[in-house]
Amino acid sequence: MAIKAEALVIVIDVSPSMNDVIDESGQTALQKCITAANMILQRKIFTDTKKHKDEAALILFGTEGANNPLHDQFGEGNYENITISRDLSVIDVEMLKFVNNDIVAGATGGDFVDALVVALDHLNTKCSGRKMDQKVVLFSTLRHEFNADQIQTIIGGMKANNVNLIFVGPENPDDGDGDSDEESGDQQQQQPQQLDRKPLTEQQMTGVRCIDHVLEEVDGDGISIDDVLPMLSFFELRRKKQVTTFRGTIDIGSNLKINVYAYTKVKEERPASWKKLSALAEHAANRDTMGVDMQRTYHLNDTDRTEVEKDNVAQAYRYGKTIVPMTSDDQKSMKMQTTKSCKVLGFTSKENVPRALYTRDVCHILTPQPGDEHAAVAFSSLCHALQEKDMVAIVRYVSRGNTDPKLGFLAPHIKSSYEGLIFIALPFREDMRSYVFPPLNQKKVTEQHDAAVDNLIDDMKLVENIDIKKDEDSKNNEEQYKPKELLNPVNQRQCQCIQSRALNDNQDELPDIEAYITRMVRVKPETATRCETSLNSLKNLFPLKEVEQKKNDVFKDVGNDEKKDEEKSADSASQQKEEFALNDVAGKEQVKKISVTDPVDDFKNLIENASNEDERAEACRQICAIIMRLVTESFLDQHYQKALCCIRALKEYCIKIETPKAFNELYEDLKSTCVGKRRQDFWDFLATNNVDAIHDPTSVDISNANSDKQPMEVEEEETSVDKESEDADALLDLL
Repeated sequence: MAIKAEALVIVIDVSPSMNDVIDESGQTALQKCITAANMILQRKIFTDTKKHKDEAALILFGTEGANNPLHDQFGEGNYENITISRDLSVIDVEMLKFVNNDIVAGATGGDFVDALVVALDHLNTKCSGRKMDQKVVLFSTLRHEFNADQIQTIIGGMKANNVNLIFVGPENPDDGDGDSDEESGDQQQQQPQQLDRKPLTEQQMTGVRCIDHVLEEVDGDGISIDDVLPMLSFFELRRKKQVTTFRGTIDIGSNLKINVYAYTKVKEERPASWKKLSALAEHAANRDTMGVDMQRTYHLNDTDRTEVEKDNVAQAYRYGKTIVPMTSDDQKSMKMQTTKSCKVLGFTSKENVPRALYTRDVCHILTPQPGDEHAAVAFSSLCHALQEKDMVAIVRYVSRGNTDPKLGFLAPHIKSSYEGLIFIALPFREDMRSYVFPPLNQKKVTEQHDAAVDNLIDDMKLVENIDIKKDEDSKNNEEQYKPKELLNPVNQRQCQCIQSRALNDNQDELPDIEAYITRMVRVKPETATRCETSLNSLKNLFPLKEVEQKKNDVFKDVGNDEKKDEEKSADSASQQKEEFALNDVAGKEQVKKISVTDPVDDFKNLIENASNEDERAEACRQICAIIMRLVTESFLDQHYQKALCCIRALKEYCIKIETPKAFNELYEDLKSTCVGKRRQDFWDFLATNNVDAIHDPTSVDISNANSDKQPMEVEEEETSVDKESEDADALLDLL
C-alpha cells in the first residue's frame, strides 16, 4: 500500500491570554505553541520524498481582523477573528520563518469551535479530489468563550473525511476511575493544572469537556503542551514503505517448496546524501534546474593532453608487467549467472553460528505468502521445529536474478502475533580474517577477581527487574535503551545543522549540539552512580603501572676494532641480563616458532632467548624454511622483499658468530631452486641487491654485510638451452 502525503492544518490560539500564562521557565503559552508548531513543520520537511510531499496550512484565531472564506461568505458576526495566515501548500523555509518570527499575540479572544470549522472547510476545499491523509492540530488554553452549536457539524465532517484531530492544551479534569467518595475528593484536590501550574478556571473546564467529547467521537488524541515538546524534539525521518525484497520459495530438497515473502527487518539508515546545487540558480524562475551536472572527459598523459572518446576507453588490470584490458562485454560474460532462489543446504545447531560470523548491515524476515494456507502450515511447522531443536537452516540466498549469491542462515522468530524466519548473511572463506594473538601474561585469577567483574556486569545491565521466566513481553522488565525508540544521533545532528543554517542565512558557525542528542550517547547518571563501587573495586584489584621497556638489540654492529668489542662484551652481557629481567617483569611474550607474519623479529627473539647452541641452530633452520616458503609460494614478487629481509638477518647473524655454514647452505638451496627455473626472477632480485655467499666471515664487517660488491655469477647452461630450442623447432616443423 503506497504511503499517502499528509495535509496538515495547524490551528493556534493567539488570544491575549496566551501571553499571560507563564511557567517556571519564563515562556508563555504562545511561545511554547510556536515552538511545538515549528518542530512539527521541521519534522515534516525531513520526511519529504520525491514521490510525495506533505503540505501544511496555518490558521490563527484571536487576531484583530478576519481573513477566511466563511467570514467573507456569511458576513459580519460570523467566524470573526480567524485568519488563514498560510494556505495549504508544500512546507518550505518561508513557512518556517513565518512561524518563528511573524506570529504575535492578538487583541481579542477567539472561538476554537469556529476555528475548527474554518480548518475543516479549508481542508475540504484544498484536498478535494486528492488522496491525502488529513490532520488538524489545535493549540489553545481554552480560556475564552465559544459557541458549541456546531460541535456535531465538526464531528460529522471529521468522520466523513477521516480527519485526525490532535488537541494540545489543558488536560481533562474528569479523567480517572475513582469509585469512592474519598477517591473523588482526592481527584478534586489533584485537579489538572494548566501551563502556569494553576488550577483550571470554570471556562477552561467547560472547554476541556467539550473538546474531549469531540476527541472521543472522532477517536482523536489530546496531550499537554509540556508533554508534546519532548516528543517533538527528535526530527522524524522519512517513512518507510513495506516492500518485499524477495518473492519465491524456500527449497528443502527437490520436492518440498514453501512460498514465502521477504522483507527488510533491520538495515542501517545512512544520513541524507548531499547534492551539488547552484547558488546562482537558487532565485531563478525554474528552480528545478538548480542541480549541477558533472561532465567528464578523458585525456592521454602526454604533452598535448590529447582527448580520448569514452567509447575508446576500457578498464584494464595489471598482470605482472602486462596490461590486460577488460571490456564491458567481457565483464558481463565473467559475471555469474544466477536465478532467484532460497535453497536450504542443511541444518546445524545454533551454537555453530556464533555472532562473530554475522555479516552485512541488513537482515531480512521471511513470512509465508499471504493467502496461501498450505504454505502457512508448512512454514509454521518449520519455524517450530527449528525452535524446538535449537537449530538453524543454512541457505543459499539469491534475492534477484543474476545477483551474487549469499550464504546465510534462517533462524526462527516466533511472536504471539506472527511467525517468521530471520535471514542473516554469513561470510565466505575469503571474507574471514584469521589472526593469531599471543596470550596475555596473566596473573592467577582468584574468586575475588571473578566476583568483582561479575558485580560490574550486573551493575551495568540495561534491563532492570528481569523476570525469572525471561518473558520478553513481561511488564516487569524495564529496558533503559530500546532500539525501536532510540534514534540515530548522527542523523539528528545533521538535521539540526541543516535546519539552523536554513533559518539563519548569516550564521557563520553551526549551533551547539542539543541536549536531547547528547543524552542518547551518554551513560545515564543512575547507571554511572550504580557502577561507581564496582569500578573502584576493580581498580584496587587490578592496579595499572606504567612500565618502560628497553629495546633489546643483540644485532649490533661489531665494527672493525676487535679490542673495542672485547671491552664492550662484558658490559653488553650484563646489560642483556638486566633487559631480560625487565622483560620477565613486563611479561614480554617469548616466541617459540617463527611465523610468516613477522619472521625477522621472531628470529631475533629466538636468538636472544636461546640458552644453548641447539636452540640457535633450530632458529636458523626455521628461518631458512620460512625463506624457502616465501620464495616458492610468492605470487609474482609479492613476498620477495620480506624474503630478502630474512636473508639479510640470517647473514648478519652468521657473520657475527663467524659460522657461515647455515647461510651458505641456504644460498646453495636458493641457487638450485631458482637458477634456470620459474623463480629466476628472485635470483636476479638477489643479484640486484648484492646478496652473495659468505666467503670469509672473519674479514667481513657487519655494517657492510648487506652491501656485497661482488655480483652473483649465473652459470649459463648453453647445452640445455640449445636442446630446448631444437625441440621447439622440431615441434613447429611437425605443425
